[in-house]
Amino acid sequence: MQRLTHKRMVLLVSLLMMSFLASCSKDRHWSGLDELGLGEERVVFVPYDEHRLNLMSQGDKFALHYFVTQPFVKAHPTVLYCAGGPGQIVTDPTLLEFLAKLAAPYNVVYFHIRGAGKSQFPQTNNYDQYLRSKFAVRDIERIRKDLGIEKWHAIVGLSYGSVLAQQYAGLYGKGGSAGTDLLEKLVLVAPVSLYGVLSEAGAEDLVKKMAAVQLETLRKIYTYGLKDVSDYQSLIAEAIATVLERVDLKFGSLQFVIDEYERLANFSGRNLLKENNLEYSHEFFKSLRLLRSVGWLRDENQETRQDSVGLVIVRELASKIDQLRRFSEWQPEELSYEDAKKFVADSSNRSAQRVYKVMSVYDGLDARFLKFRLAQGQIQGALRSSAGEVHSELCGVSSGWQSCREQVNPYVEKVGLSNENITAWDPAKFPHQVPTLILKGGADPVSAGDEEDRIYYEALRGSRSLIKFPGIGHPVGDLDLPLISRSSPLAEDGPCKGNRSPRPPHNFTHSLKECLLYSFLTLEFEQFKNAPLLNEIETTFERVLKKMGAQSERKAAIFHCPEQCDRGPKTEPR
Repeated sequence: MQRLTHKRMVLLVSLLMMSFLASCSKDRHWSGLDELGLGEERVVFVPYDEHRLNLMSQGDKFALHYFVTQPFVKAHPTVLYCAGGPGQIVTDPTLLEFLAKLAAPYNVVYFHIRGAGKSQFPQTNNYDQYLRSKFAVRDIERIRKDLGIEKWHAIVGLSYGSVLAQQYAGLYGKGGSAGTDLLEKLVLVAPVSLYGVLSEAGAEDLVKKMAAVQLETLRKIYTYGLKDVSDYQSLIAEAIATVLERVDLKFGSLQFVIDEYERLANFSGRNLLKENNLEYSHEFFKSLRLLRSVGWLRDENQETRQDSVGLVIVRELASKIDQLRRFSEWQPEELSYEDAKKFVADSSNRSAQRVYKVMSVYDGLDARFLKFRLAQGQIQGALRSSAGEVHSELCGVSSGWQSCREQVNPYVEKVGLSNENITAWDPAKFPHQVPTLILKGGADPVSAGDEEDRIYYEALRGSRSLIKFPGIGHPVGDLDLPLISRSSPLAEDGPCKGNRSPRPPHNFTHSLKECLLYSFLTLEFEQFKNAPLLNEIETTFERVLKKMGAQSERKAAIFHCPEQCDRGPKTEPR
């Protein structure tokens, strides 16, 4: 293990990048990204592909940056956090700080995935062939060895991070293919799976399901929150459905429109958004994106976020739909329109474009790409088609990248082409026996295909728990769960008080999230599944739903195996 100062690493990365600039056209170079890390920074030099190490020069390694809480004590259990994306950089340390300050101390580790943040690759896309989850999983093992620890106490994987966590467990965990036992526990938060995308129709169906979840969230924001608008929720949802479909058709993804908004509005003197009947504000598109994460469960954490999204959307549509004109100047008493726009404008969920695009394509995580790949058979054409009609019409579907000079979406042109058999990501291909906790939000469009059930029933062989939370969206950097009522026995003296539940330090709010993670990491599985905390989950959600007037909504559901391990009548929640 070697520690490098920031200045020395910047110099090293710069030299590596410069050595490749002359060998490949700049049009196909990825731009670098230098993000700050949190905690003590460490560096381990890792081969791009360890299976080809003997065929590669010693210089064919990159600097993998990871971060540990201070002080790192080898005798303490160590927890690894895998961020989403792929390619997201941890900038909000809420979860890490919580784990780091637990009464029973943990070392907390996270890393910048290969190609992102400080773990940069040379800019030429010749190195895109090494941006695969299978290599990133082996990077995790390199970090463990560099730390000198016998095994990970736990890995917590959020969204895409669940892909890495599941693969690591399926390779190095108990019952994994490597025959080792290097992981004690696994937590999968908002897990990702595209196992149902086996055909063009399957991919299209998943895209529609994801959009339907977002529209349902919007309807319920107006039903339970901005009630003045509730009579118009169907009209608004219909309009938004049209916008979402048009964004996908013309530009490939909502996130791309958000990231490239200014360029699309002035593309060689043309306003491509206006030309394609998508002339809306930047905040409007960001609000649509936030429908993935804000959910509709109204509690202390989310009310303002939900109302901000709903307000920006209805105010924007009021200028375009006659029936909504009455809302052109409307705002609720407790939230100004300016504050709502500011909240939406300040939201950010951007990943490193290179890692996000390349890994999403080759690891089978991009449903839209898979749709065209399954239909067309070749990668370049599927990439261009997945970028939307505007880009593919300017560039053509099958022409070489050199002929594509007006690149609406330059990122798909940068992806290094590789003749690989690309299949949809299926966690069941990596079974293991590691005790696992799965947390799933009922308003999460990313897992609209019931991925958590696939993992729970078919990818896991050991003890596991699955908890489904109504009205919770896709977490951005953390899982937002309600606060425990101060009248709860668990809240009398710290958030996890109880006969069989441990207690985190007193300086935390009474959050289900904190109690839940702490309890699972600290308790044996048999103790965890019988902990009073699980009753409190059901009670807390019932309280919040009742307060909302939403008693008819689906309640929180908790499953445990070995009691509930098979699909069918026996799998009703406890």
